[in-house]
Amino acid sequence: MYHPKKTRRRGVYCAAIAALVLTVGCTLAAYIEVEGDLPLLGGSVRVKIGVDTNGNPQATVQGGEILADTCVELSFTDADGNATGSSSVMVGPTGSFTVPIPAGSTSLAGTAIDCPEEEGDGGASLLQPSSLGSLAGGLGKGGTLPQEKRLVSKLSSTASVFGLPLASGFGTGKEHLYYSFEVLADSHAEASSIIQPILDRGIGAVIPGTVTVVKFTTISVDASGGGRIVSSLPGSFISWSMDFNNGAFMADLYTRSIRYESNGWDVIETVIPSSALDSGILPGVTYVNRATEVYRAEGLPGVQRASLTVKATF
Repeated sequence: MYHPKKTRRRGVYCAAIAALVLTVGCTLAAYIEVEGDLPLLGGSVRVKIGVDTNGNPQATVQGGEILADTCVELSFTDADGNATGSSSVMVGPTGSFTVPIPAGSTSLAGTAIDCPEEEGDGGASLLQPSSLGSLAGGLGKGGTLPQEKRLVSKLSSTASVFGLPLASGFGTGKEHLYYSFEVLADSHAEASSIIQPILDRGIGAVIPGTVTVVKFTTISVDASGGGRIVSSLPGSFISWSMDFNNGAFMADLYTRSIRYESNGWDVIETVIPSSALDSGILPGVTYVNRATEVYRAEGLPGVQRASLTVKATF
């Protein structure tokens, strides 16, 4: 089981704890942990951002059956979208692994695909780092009407792609992307080349028939000081709801949200008021902020669930 170090380490952070993650003011944080749960077809992946026993930042990825015996490439980027490092992992039967986070990283992106048979020995090992490119790039403007999507089935050529922001590097006015896709691709490089134009263009991007968008959400600081969440998918949401901090703030398609269409995408915006935040700077106290979305959408099977949690100890 993953246990982040509890030793207090002083560092200056802009406390990233609204909506999903956002800046609410610069304070001295002893420890910050981020945990994201992203839906994928047939399961989900959990990413925990913390530190090891020596105080070095690390990412623990848990995917169970969906990542078991796959080859995963993780790439890290800084606030400007520049690559800071990457890791390649042959995942064992547990579907879990841990890798170090390069210094200066603010975003993580991962791609999981079936390993070539000659590489799959049932174990989990860290391979030589390789460049996947910046899958966690920012959103562009514009877009065209999306093509008709088709549900991506779990075949040997299916890649699961996911990404989320890390605890550091958040600033007001900047959007951060939290996403997951299923892509028909035979390699990490092919999956990257297919997904990158969608990440670059953002809402309204053309979706190839080889891609299923499972989750696509941006998070940022609202002008009011609260958190702004924009959740969107090609096609249409059937249902959507969000719970922030166990009922401190709740929204759905008809309450505390704005819904509109943009180039064939269904878009839902909501603002988390600063009053809903669990925040403070009392020494030794851990402040926990968690946003959970539950939704059904055209082209996706069943109910999807996504959440992001930030714990800050001072």
